[in-house]
Formats: sequence, structure tokens, C-alpha cells
Amino acid sequence: GAGGKAGANVAPFKGPATTEPKASKGSKKSSIKQQIRGIERLLKREGITAEAKEAHEAKLKEFQQATKDRERRDLEQKYSKKYHMVRFFEKKKVVRKLAQVKKEVEEGAE
Repeated sequence: GAGGKAGANVAPFKGPATTEPKASKGSKKSSIKQQIRGIERLLKREGITAEAKEAHEAKLKEFQQATKDRERRDLEQKYSKKYHMVRFFEKKKVVRKLAQVKKEVEEGAE
């Protein structure tokens, strides 16, 4: 009986200390890749119910789609940044050519 009491006395004291870091980890989002990996490992387990399996598979698809969206957005940003100067110069050329054509039209009208 004394061993059980000692364990009971330690658990309430130790409980909040162990839950606080978990709470801070919970507020700190795990990366999507880590969450995908965790769900995949969970789905490989034997004793998972069909209901839980469906819920986790849906969440897995959601995370995988989010990953694809993120990768596409990062790629778009990369190329947007890479070709920003080129687009700037092309726009400048077009504006210059437009001004030149307007001037020619005005001179032709006179």
C-alpha cells in the first residue's frame, strides 16, 4: 500500500511539470511534414479502429494537400523573385516603345 501512496503523491506533483512542456509544444505547431509522418506511423499500427483510421486518413490527405500548396507557393515566389528584374526591363521597353509610337502618331496627325 505504501508504494502506491508514494506513487500517488509523486504523480500530482510531477503531472503539471510534464503537461506544461506538452502544452507549450501543442501551441508550437509541429511542421506539416512531421505531422504527416506521425499520422503515417499511426496508420501502420494494428489496433486502430476503422473510424479513427478514416479520420486520420482524411487529416493525412489534408496535410499532404497543404504541403503541395506550400511547395507550389514557394516555387512561385522563387521564380517571381528570380525574374523580377527581367519583367521590369521588359515593361520599361514596352512603355518606351508606346511613348515613341504615340509621338509618331502625333507628328503624323500634324
